[in-house]
Amino acid sequence: MTKQEILNVLNDNYNLDIEDVSFLRKGGCMSYIVKSSYKKYLLKVISDAFMTTAIRSIGIQQYLIGQQFPVPKIMPGNNNQLYFWHNEQLFVLYEFIDGVEPSLDEDVGQIGQNVAKLHKVLKGYPDKLATHNKQFFVDRYIEILKKKHCETGKLNEYIEIGNGLWDSVKDLQYGFCHGDLYRGNLLKTAEGSIYFLDFDTSCLAPQLFDIAVICDTTDYFELSKKEFEHTTEIFHQFMKSYSDGNKELNFSIKQFYDFIVLRHFQLQATIVEIYGLDCIDEKFIDEQLEWIKDWRGMY
Repeated sequence: MTKQEILNVLNDNYNLDIEDVSFLRKGGCMSYIVKSSYKKYLLKVISDAFMTTAIRSIGIQQYLIGQQFPVPKIMPGNNNQLYFWHNEQLFVLYEFIDGVEPSLDEDVGQIGQNVAKLHKVLKGYPDKLATHNKQFFVDRYIEILKKKHCETGKLNEYIEIGNGLWDSVKDLQYGFCHGDLYRGNLLKTAEGSIYFLDFDTSCLAPQLFDIAVICDTTDYFELSKKEFEHTTEIFHQFMKSYSDGNKELNFSIKQFYDFIVLRHFQLQATIVEIYGLDCIDEKFIDEQLEWIKDWRGMY
């Protein structure tokens, strides 16, 4: 869609006197900065492939707003609708939160408290969420490797590691998970509030999943001992504040380390689902296998 087309669609659906639209980024959806004469907003334009999860995320955010949890407000349209359809795409307009990614080293305590609150508050969420289990965390990627005709020896290594990892964590407590709780989905305002963004991948899963994602400070492609140690330090600091707000979650540090590896399995599969089978090659598959083996060797 052109800029003018987006402007026309927005002004047909909102009484906000919108004057400008600028592209922000592309991921699972297209995001834009929207400006009126007096305010900024964030627009998401979501394709048909992600409709179900996008609508679910709107319900979650509305629930969190009702619980006074820090998430961006969804702007109601002319008929108080929270989203609308145009050309088989879903449009959602949010208030714009002016902030920066928080620093884990400086803000880990506050983040831990907020994640504990998020997990507790959403125990009461009334609507159904997708349940993510071994199929989501391990088997999706194995199926992709088979489609890529991965060499048998490497494929068997991935299968053995994935099965072992899932055996380690399969009995952990399930509960609400944000599903993509990395620093890019947090914003810290000048006043010090930390907002949580993008609930499109929210699910029922072992809640250690969220903790592993937010505490992981490693480079996704190259691993060092220093990063392993930093991740471990962040984890211990995080858990001090998380445990103050949620004492019900029990797991070992080995299971935390195992979930960071599962995150690699899970994220590879998600990347391929978004960008297609050809977005990874044999070199990428080999390098990820070495990363996983190196990480596991450290603990």
